[in-house]
Amino acid sequence: MQAFASGAEPWVKCLIAGSGPLLLHGLGPLLDFLAGERPPEPLPSGTKSSPPDSLSARLVPTLTVLAHLAVAAAAYAAVATAPVQPLLLGLMTVTLGISAVGCQAAAHELIHSRNPVHLAVAAVFLTLYWWYPYYRAHHQHHLTVCTPSDYTSAHKGRDVYSYTLQYIPGTYSEVALTAGLFLAFGPLATAAHLGASFILLTYMSVFDYVLHYGLSRPEMPGSGGRRFMHVTDYNSWSSLYPVENAMLFRVLYHGDHHIVGNKSYAWLRPSASAPTFPMPINLLAMATFVPPLWSAVMDKRADEINRKNLEHLGLVTRP
Repeated sequence: MQAFASGAEPWVKCLIAGSGPLLLHGLGPLLDFLAGERPPEPLPSGTKSSPPDSLSARLVPTLTVLAHLAVAAAAYAAVATAPVQPLLLGLMTVTLGISAVGCQAAAHELIHSRNPVHLAVAAVFLTLYWWYPYYRAHHQHHLTVCTPSDYTSAHKGRDVYSYTLQYIPGTYSEVALTAGLFLAFGPLATAAHLGASFILLTYMSVFDYVLHYGLSRPEMPGSGGRRFMHVTDYNSWSSLYPVENAMLFRVLYHGDHHIVGNKSYAWLRPSASAPTFPMPINLLAMATFVPPLWSAVMDKRADEINRKNLEHLGLVTRP
């Protein structure tokens, strides 16, 4: 933040303030392409995971969120005291929003704990970014994933724009906190915060859109559409690229996460049958903004995975 407010060279300021998109959509995917898909080493036989609700099991995500909150406060203080520089303000807003995306993965990890420290840190972060409803709604998503009643699971053929309009509904109580930011740091910092919040919510919409796109859980025979088969590895897309998994606390081993929702990120392992994205998610997700391109890449893949799921469940036989 000192470089942002000081007399550093303009290009240095722009690089610092705008580094978020470069890292997430440039350097990260490039490193993943160079590394290739690398599933983690299997756990040694007999290994017992640490208690998922212990403070140490999710200490790194906790510290990540707290560090982000400290950086955000420093950024808003810099905006409040530095001369107005529209380009830098815009770049910093985008970078803060993208930084919040990584922290959202950390907060997601924390809300699957019952430790009060984990839950309190996640609640502060989600409230700050106007996304507290996620704190409650995400657990319902785990129960209804890939069924018609789950609004976060995108059916095949749905575009990301109509999905987002449904994904971010509801009313929010975070207005008071934003008013506090206005009083503490002034209108420019508040505008930057609202912009960063908008970016985070947009990314979250796209992120949840792609994670279950086109996948479905079949109805239980004879249930009349009231009950659905159990969740399987075939109900989530996963990624085996190491850099983005490191950045996002392995949430992209998403099939295993949905099988055992409270398992700590360090213990997640993708199964051999888990369907995977054809490229790093931080690059692939950009295709969602061009629906015909996204459909061309993913629709046939989704059909194939749904067929394999039916075979796995014994509802159809192999051809």
